[in-house]
Amino acid sequence: MVFCELGQLFRFKANYQVAAEWFRKAIDSRPNDADAYIFLGAVLAREGRLDAAEVAHRSATQCD
Repeated sequence: MVFCELGQLFRFKANYQVAAEWFRKAIDSRPNDADAYIFLGAVLAREGRLDAAEVAHRSATQCD
């Protein structure tokens, strides 16, 4: 959860690229946790990367 919190910090500062890096680290550490996929999808959408955002959000639906 620390990685997600750091991602949120950068998301609130509108530094979406760094936020995405932290959310990816969160996914690497807990690949079955939907939160990081959802947050990653949100920042990717903010960057206009809608296809990648859709992939992240769809991945979240596969989590337990």
